[in-house]
Amino acid sequence: MNKAKVAWIQEQFVVEQIENDIQILISKLKTLNGDKPLDGLSLQIVLPVKIGSMDKLWQEKVANDPSLLELKTNEVASLQKMKLEQNKVLPNVALGYNYQGVNGNNYSGFYGGLSIPIWGSKNRVKAAQANHEYQQTNTQVITNTLYTQFQESFNRYQLMHSKYNEYQATMSNLESEKLLFKAYMLGEYSFMDYYVELQFYRNASDKMLQMEKELHLLQAQLLKHQL
Repeated sequence: MNKAKVAWIQEQFVVEQIENDIQILISKLKTLNGDKPLDGLSLQIVLPVKIGSMDKLWQEKVANDPSLLELKTNEVASLQKMKLEQNKVLPNVALGYNYQGVNGNNYSGFYGGLSIPIWGSKNRVKAAQANHEYQQTNTQVITNTLYTQFQESFNRYQLMHSKYNEYQATMSNLESEKLLFKAYMLGEYSFMDYYVELQFYRNASDKMLQMEKELHLLQAQLLKHQL
């Protein structure tokens, strides 16, 4: 009886912790939602069977992900800066016809001129070219790094999703808790034996829920560019 009381207290504490964690998370979500009510909030989130092929998903990410778009924007801006500095180096030729009247006298004639930029402009061109090359290299390096991380996350998601489905199918076909309780009520198990055996299946169920949580996190990471 004493062991049963201790076991009951422990389980109650776990349940209270979980309920407290749920309230904390709901409060955080409400804050992220601008302190507006979380209408339609459901604790049951259905995982999609498939999230698409890796190549298609990556192309969507390249086209919509803000971090990758920022890299492209910086690269285009550096190219425009380089072209602007290159144009400044070119000589400026001015030709025209001028007419002016001063105190009853009229003056007119053609004029022309040639201005050559100072030599310092070439250094600005080189700096702009170097910056553009850096932006191109930076874009390529970061894109390759993000693709490697994306590939790892995608492969991990596919593997975990497959194992989760197997795990879920196995657990759903078991009636372990019902059978254990029946054995306990028939006197085949003492309470502590029943409790120990029950914990094995409860731990398995917790493991499946943990896998589901990790799948949600991976799914959010892979699909966040669609938000």
